[in-house]
Amino acid sequence: MEPAVKDPFEHLPEVPDLRGQITIEEIRPFYSGPYSCVYRGKYEKDGQTVSLALAFVS
Repeated sequence: MEPAVKDPFEHLPEVPDLRGQITIEEIRPFYSGPYSCVYRGKYEKDGQTVSLALAFVS
């Protein structure tokens, strides 16, 4: 018997574990609003570094 509600995310691939590869550069957020904060960060893998924005939604 099938479940009554299907998982809407079952078709998505597994999320990679990025621990140790992403760092937040500053303690204070670059932007802070009523529903989110955005921080500047860096992603490092295989000797390459990319600047990025990390958004935390509340």
